[in-house]
Amino acid sequence: MDELRKNERFSNYGRVECAAICAFSGNLCDVSETGLRATFDALVSLDLEDEYELILRLPQKNLLEIRLLAIPVWRFDDSLRGQTQIGFSVLRALDFPLFSDYLNELKNSSCDFVAFSKKDFSEDLDFCENSDFLESKCQMI
Repeated sequence: MDELRKNERFSNYGRVECAAICAFSGNLCDVSETGLRATFDALVSLDLEDEYELILRLPQKNLLEIRLLAIPVWRFDDSLRGQTQIGFSVLRALDFPLFSDYLNELKNSSCDFVAFSKKDFSEDLDFCENSDFLESKCQMI
């Protein structure tokens, strides 16, 4: 799918909350100027034509809350793991300027990650395809 992406993507980690999609937080896998990819630890149903309000909580920002309006573009259900991965297109609304500032920080940093406590998120690392990459790039406290 990388060949279809127009914007630089940053492997990243955080929580994605959307009560309209799932009662449990999803796991942020990567972000770009126009979208993000998240994995939810449940098989979820959603309308690909609806807009959803997402709340991102980023460990690099002390779990700062970034509220985004997004439209799901694609989804993949992994019935063996009981997970759904969703690609969202982010609309320029709500906290989009804060999201944009955060992406600029990622672009300007030499590492995509800032140190966070492994114990806070270690049980969730396997939810993203890039968990090996993530562990190698993060400084674990």
